[in-house]
Amino acid sequence: MRSVLKRQPSVRIVRFTLVARSPSGVDNVSYAGIRCPREHRLYAVARAEGSWSSRDSDWREFARGTSLGWQYALAHDFFCPHRDPIRSAAEGVDALRRGSHPAVYVDPKNLGGTN
Repeated sequence: MRSVLKRQPSVRIVRFTLVARSPSGVDNVSYAGIRCPREHRLYAVARAEGSWSSRDSDWREFARGTSLGWQYALAHDFFCPHRDPIRSAAEGVDALRRGSHPAVYVDPKNLGGTN
């Protein structure tokens, strides 16, 4: 498996490719970054034919009141445990496979699903 995570520890940035799949099977693919612990940025989005379209946005803080947003969730639960960036791409991939970083407590009530 090829890693889709890159890290820049000196500037606390984790870059990643995100594939968001709709229930109907449509993929939205983006290349983004998180600057630990609280900023995010979009670099590019994929086009249907496979090329990339640059979206080189500015760094933005996670909006207040959006603690359940995907950027916040990736930062808090996977890529910036205890506000520090992951140490390797493998660490990030492992966190994604586990459902959260092993150093982060995730309340089982917040995992979704049925009771």
